[in-house]
This record gives sequence, structure tokens and C-alpha cells, in this order.
Amino acid sequence: MYSFLVNRSAIMRELLLAEGWREGRVDSPVDLAMWDRRAGQACTAQIQTFPRSATNALDNKRDLYVELARHGQASLMPATFPDVARIESSDLEASRLYFLKEIYSTAGKGIRCLRGDALLAEVASLRAPTRHIVQRNVADPVLLDGRKTTLRVFVVLLHDLSAYIYGEALGIIHSQDYDPADTDADVHVLHHAAKYFSYADSDFFAQTFPAIRESAYRTLRCYFGGLTGPWRKGTYQIFGFDYVIDTDLRPFLIEVNAYPNLWGVAQIEIDIKRQMLRDFLGLHVYPTLGEAEPAPGGFHLLNRSFHCHGYHARLREALVAHQYRPVPRDQPADLCLLYDGWEHGRCRCRARPYRVVSRSGALVRARIGLGSRKSHEIPRGEVVDTYRREIGPQGVPRLQIAGGWISEVLYGSGAPVMEALPVPPREGGLQTYGARYLRPFSDKAEFLRTLEQHGCGDVCPETYLDLAAFEERAEDTAGKWFVKIAHMCGRTGVFCVEGADAVREKVRSLPPRHRYVIQREVADPYLLDDRKVVLRAWVLACGDRQFHVSKRLRITRQRARYTEAVDRDGDVELEEDTPYDDTTWPDYEAVLARVVPAVSRAMRCFLPLLDPNERRFNVFAYDIIPNRSLDARIIEGNAMTGLRNRSPDTLRFVDDLFAFFIDPELHASAPGATEHFVTADG
Repeated sequence: MYSFLVNRSAIMRELLLAEGWREGRVDSPVDLAMWDRRAGQACTAQIQTFPRSATNALDNKRDLYVELARHGQASLMPATFPDVARIESSDLEASRLYFLKEIYSTAGKGIRCLRGDALLAEVASLRAPTRHIVQRNVADPVLLDGRKTTLRVFVVLLHDLSAYIYGEALGIIHSQDYDPADTDADVHVLHHAAKYFSYADSDFFAQTFPAIRESAYRTLRCYFGGLTGPWRKGTYQIFGFDYVIDTDLRPFLIEVNAYPNLWGVAQIEIDIKRQMLRDFLGLHVYPTLGEAEPAPGGFHLLNRSFHCHGYHARLREALVAHQYRPVPRDQPADLCLLYDGWEHGRCRCRARPYRVVSRSGALVRARIGLGSRKSHEIPRGEVVDTYRREIGPQGVPRLQIAGGWISEVLYGSGAPVMEALPVPPREGGLQTYGARYLRPFSDKAEFLRTLEQHGCGDVCPETYLDLAAFEERAEDTAGKWFVKIAHMCGRTGVFCVEGADAVREKVRSLPPRHRYVIQREVADPYLLDDRKVVLRAWVLACGDRQFHVSKRLRITRQRARYTEAVDRDGDVELEEDTPYDDTTWPDYEAVLARVVPAVSRAMRCFLPLLDPNERRFNVFAYDIIPNRSLDARIIEGNAMTGLRNRSPDTLRFVDDLFAFFIDPELHASAPGATEHFVTADG
């Protein structure tokens, strides 16, 4: 049996007793405390509220406005004057109503309603003007039954700075008919004779809740910087955000209460608060106690959300550090880094639809035991959900479905069996381009063919797309050559050989359905400590036909010393980390000046292939080997760029990407880190 201490809410106390909890003692540790230390002795609990020192920045009306203004979010509130001693008559409208508030006032106490022509005289009579602010009345508020209405919205903040807003807010209808010139507190402020209603059942809920949700998130985001933490697991706070909505259905934040009224008088008030507290138990209390998985109920996550796989481990870390939160892949997210839900690996993710286009249908093969198989047909035109795509044993791409595997094309003829259906981008969010847009870039053969078709083949070393072209066009076949399997990435599927005979032997040893490229080694490569250098240049491509080349170059070098003889370890295996970066490499600026034009030429060949959707983007990576003359030679491109490396260059690029693109796009703010990108049009 769990124990609790509650002195903030009779509703919560009754709810816990009904669920079998036991009321504890102040001098003994308890499992849950909803306890105001100002109203009684301090207590110890596994799950308890933030200390007042952490919540005062929101509870203090002046500090709240000042912090919002510092972050450029002052427009979330009505016009506010944090320093009443500096108000001049020119700042006020004589006939307009203003509220003179004590900075810690609650429940309508310490608030005076004054016209502009009487405000300065009242301010002059204050004994402690620094403990007051002035706030302008919201013009043309929404009225119900001819009376002013306000909303009390509940927001929960947890120890890891995850924030949730409750969808069912409490609507308050004031007791007197509204008159913008009337200074009676019952008209504008006091609730003692007010009526209550369900905000979720109101006519303006659907039009205003998204804006209130965004306002609450932006308010808390300004506040996160002051919560240095780390906070013990189980720490929480239930805030009350007060809003007034004008006739244009724009919500204005009036104030935030760190200890909102969780008692109740009217039945609808009690019902809303009881259900909110019951959902709070499922969201935070029982999961913290290990009783169940989090069940949000009527709560909605306020933090920006994302989907991300292991390829982007460093980007995931940066997102979490900036209070972004991962969500299950069957739920909508603000940022999707799954390439239309695809994840290359063993993990299943959100299904992708495919349609059967073969006349004879699609044959599904499934293993049902050791050495035992069964199969069945799917008729033409039927749509199935696929979870994974890979190259099968015979070099034919295949798709995994719930009942087994389907070949994407027919073995031998290459005729299509399955056709990928487009997955629309998530509404309002950012999403990476899908695999069908990125295939020409991620496949080495398609990548080089596209460059040649646009007359940009000279940015790469001498390259041939098949053995026949190599034998026909290569004038000098001596020296090192690389045979690369087109669909493989990383260090797999790359073979270093010497001379034409070795090239032929290696190509003929490949599976017959594997496409490949033959690429000459970059002549006279640039060396660091007698080791060959490989650079990675990142490019951010956006749906507005612009691309941005990062000035951060990831620098890797070979494990072994460079020799002209064939040495697989020396030519292919690369160190993941290197002592060099853009601050310690003496030729960095000179090489960057050659890399940016080469990458820009290549990027312009691929931008026309991308969907011009403003909410789509992708981070491309070009692997480059410079020669001793510092000329940049692109050896391959990567469309699904892994951001797992912990090198300083990768970490700095991730920070730049977040500040330059992701965060500004999702918050409609000005981009940062602009000095680390070169912007060009497609």
C-alpha cells in the first residue's frame, strides 16, 4: 500500500483514498506528496513538487514577463509594464482599462482595475512599487452570456523537463455583464460568484487549443534555462495557466500559477479537476512507482517530438538535450528522421505500403522451421505493409511483410513485382525525404551516372559503371583500382586491386545481380603523417530548392601509412577519430575553398530530383579525397547520412544543424550558426 501527504487538494486526497492509498505522516517518508511547505512542515517523498525556488520565475508575474520578453515572446501576453515607476502618461490610453497587480497575487487578491487616466496617481501612492506590475486589458474578449470568460489550463512539468498540457481546461464566466469601462473587479477578475463550463465542449475549442498549446510550450521553453537540475526522478509540478481569448480567437497568457487551486465548489469544476488528477496518476505517479507504463490520458505532450533511429545517435542526443522528446513511431511527430518510416537494420518500424504490380501476383516465402518453408500468393493490385528492405541471397532486393518475404523484382528479368506507394509528410512537421527520392544519390552507380549526365563527372576520379566500359575506355589500367558494390555503404563492399586483370577477376567474382562501379585511386593523394586523408562534407538540402554546405569537414585518415602497393587495410580501413580538425589542420581553409565549389556542382545535379516540399529536408554527405594540389575529388555520396561518430567535427556539425535549421523551422525563429554554412540555390 502506497502512502501520501496532500494539503493542496481535497479532490486529490479523496481520489487516492478511493484507490487504496494510505495517508502518511509529515515526520515519515511517503511515496507521493502534493504538499505546500508554506502551509505546513516540510515532508520527504519519492514523488514531490519542485521547490519554490525553481518555480518562482513563473509564479512571479514580473519575472514571467521579463523572461518572455528576453526570449522575444512578449507578444504571448497583453501589453505589460514590469517597472511601474517608469510608466509615463504617453504609454497609456486614458479610456483603456489596466490592471495593477502584485507580483505574487493569487485568487484575484492584490489586483486593482483602473482606467489609464487614474493609473499614474495610484502608482504614485504605492509603498512598494517594485512589487507590482501593470497589465493592459485584452481588448474585445470572447463573451458568453454577455460576460467576460477566462480559461484555467493545467500543465504538468516533470523532472526531465517533459511538459504536458491537459486538453480539458476549466472555463470561467464572470458574475457581471462585461463593460470595458467598468472598473468593478467582479466584471474582470473575481471568481467568487462565477459560473464554470467545459472548455473542450465550447464552440471555440478547436480553433484555439492549438494556439494555447503552442503558447504554453513557448512559455515553458523560456523557463527551461533556469531549471539547472538535474532533478530527482519523480519531481513534478502542476501549473495553472490563465488565458483570455479575444474575438479574433487569439489567446493571451495572463499569468501562471505554480500552485493553482485544486479544490472545487461547482460540480463541473470538481469533475474536471478530478479527471485531470486521475490522468496525472497514470501519466507520472504509477509509472514512477513501477506500477505501469505511462498513460497520458487527456494530457498532450508539449515538447517538440521526434522519431529517430540509431544512425543519428549524436543528433538524437542534441535533440534530447534541448528538451525534444522521442515518441512511439505509430504516433505523429514534429520531426521525423526515418526516411518515410524506413529503418535499415533488424528493428521494425512504421510500416510502408507497397502495391503488387506483377501480373502473376507476388509470391510470399516464409520459414516455418529448420530447413522448412511455405509460400502463398498475393494477387495483383493488393496493397501490403512492408517493414524492411534488403538485398536477398541472389542479389535481388526483397521486402519483409508480416508473413514472410517478397521479392521486389523478378530474378533474371528485373521486372517489378512490388511498387512503393508514397508516404505523405506529417502535417505541420519536418520530415526527411523518402527512399524513392534518395535512391539516385545513395546508389554509387546511379550517383556517378547522374553526375555524368549533367556534365559533372570531372568532380570524381576516373570511374566506370561496368567492366565493358572499363575495358573499352580506360587508357592506362595500371595502378590501384577500387571495385565498389553499388548499394553497399560504409567500408563493406569495397575492394582494392591492382591492374586490369585483378579488376576483371574481382568483378567476375561478384554475385551476378550486384551492380558495381570501378574507380581509379586518386593520384598523388594529400597525406597527413604519411597517411591518406578522407574528408566528409555535409550538405543540408531543403524543399525550397536551396542547399547549405557546412563549413565543418570531418577529417579521417588511414590506419596504416600510405604506400603505392595494394594494401587493403591501408587504403580502405579508416580511423573513426583523428587528432586533426578545422582548428588544428593547417590546410583546412585552402581545402574548404576547393570542396565547396565541387560539392555545389554535384548538388545541383540532384536537387531537381527532390520533391519541392517546404517541410522536407535531408542531410547529404560527400566523401572527398584531396590530392597534394588540394584539388577535391568526390569518391561517393551518402543520402542516409549516419551521425553516430563522436569526432569533434561531427558533434559541432550536429549543433550547427540544430541551431541553423531544425530548431528555427520548428519554432518559426531566426536561424543561428549561419556563419558555418554556405547557402546556394539549385
